[in-house]
Amino acid sequence: MPRITGPEGDAEHRHRLRLGTQLLLGLAALAILLATLAGYIIRHTEQGYLTKQAAQEAEKKFDLIRLSSLEDIISEDLPRLETTMSQMIVRDPDLFAAEIVNEDGTVLYAWQRALGQPEELFRISKSVAFAGETFGRMTFSWDHSRLQAQIAKHTFLIAAAVGGACLLLSLLIFLLVDAFAIRPVNHLSDRLRSFSLGIFSAPRSMPSFTSAELAQLDEAVQSVGALLAQKAQREVELEEARDLAESANRAKTSFLANMSHELRTPLNAINGFSEIMVMEIFGPLGDPRYADYAKQVHGSGLHLLALINDILDISKIEAGKADLSVEDVDFEAEAVACIELIQERASQNSLRLVVDMAAGLPILRADGRRLRQVLLNLLSNAVKFTKPGGEVTLATQWSAAKGLRVMVRDNGIGIPDDKMETVMQPFGQVENAYTRQHEGTGLGLPMAAALVRLHGGELAIESAPGIGTTVTFVLPASLAKHESDAPAAEERPQAVAIGGRYS
Repeated sequence: MPRITGPEGDAEHRHRLRLGTQLLLGLAALAILLATLAGYIIRHTEQGYLTKQAAQEAEKKFDLIRLSSLEDIISEDLPRLETTMSQMIVRDPDLFAAEIVNEDGTVLYAWQRALGQPEELFRISKSVAFAGETFGRMTFSWDHSRLQAQIAKHTFLIAAAVGGACLLLSLLIFLLVDAFAIRPVNHLSDRLRSFSLGIFSAPRSMPSFTSAELAQLDEAVQSVGALLAQKAQREVELEEARDLAESANRAKTSFLANMSHELRTPLNAINGFSEIMVMEIFGPLGDPRYADYAKQVHGSGLHLLALINDILDISKIEAGKADLSVEDVDFEAEAVACIELIQERASQNSLRLVVDMAAGLPILRADGRRLRQVLLNLLSNAVKFTKPGGEVTLATQWSAAKGLRVMVRDNGIGIPDDKMETVMQPFGQVENAYTRQHEGTGLGLPMAAALVRLHGGELAIESAPGIGTTVTFVLPASLAKHESDAPAAEERPQAVAIGGRYS
């Protein structure tokens, strides 16, 4: 198989150099670590041992000095004491300081080398006693700097020896790994890279010393090459199928939008004329049944027009052509208007409406019609799927940090977890004995979620079968025209009225 040349081949070569260099540096770092650890252990062990030996030697020196100068201290013969101590100082180059005082605290002898304070000092202080009587105190200090220097030298030599041995061992390990692992892996890398470039020519043979496991891996890579060729062909076919599906989806969206526009014109005429007939503007219709039929025609036309408007809106949103008519919106007033529109239906179903509006809601810069559409969709669903005697709650909360939070809660039939994704899709509905009794297209929740997202907000659903559903949407605080001076979570008593009436 030809070698890969050009920028990609150079990048591969640099990668291989990095791989070998990293391995070598890793082994070198391991060798240095082992050498450092060995030096630390040796230093700790040797330092403890030699320090103990130095302490014992200092104790012996101290006893010798005390015996040699005992008579001079008792008799307080200062010239002889100084002569004795001078001899001791000459014999012991590590002695740094000496002080002898009598039992009254008078200094009989004091001496210190004219050097700076050493880092390592060993100090012994004992009383001078004879025949049970104390005659003074002797304090001597020994400099252990020379001892520490010897320990450091020994540690360095041993660590260097261990480090050199570890480096040689690391080099040997690197050569073995390069021969038995890196080279075969590079061969496999060549094969896989050629696959990514669409090259499936006959491969070069693996090195003769390759292990049986890597040889089996090479055979597996050859099998993968054939599978990749098939996969590439399937991807081309899938790409073509996806293009066709997207084209069909665009055609569907365009069809729905065009048909919605075409249907709205005759529907407006039907609704207008049927409303004139219901109101009997040009005189009575005659038979009372005509008035009833006209009401049914008018109601059906309004329902069909609302359905067409929903389809048109969802089509615009899917096509990315939906826009907002931004204006100053009093959300509390809009919510009250929606409650008034829904209360008659709630009364017919013997439902209780609960309204809990937070104080001091700000004026929003938003599309008022779209927000009313969201509220009406959520409230209509809550009323529709709540059994008689149930309760529907509309609550709001305002926070200057988190924005406007709106909750529509009911204690109706609820939505199973496995159907939650279905109800959020256009025309998606949960099929059961209760929902089949009610009309609907399955556009309410998807439409509400899409309109909330157009305002930069989010919509979420929490539901449990037999317990109820809570739909919550949050509008960002950036929509507020003026910041509210009211607290973010003011507690207010719920306003409750029976039969759809509220206060």
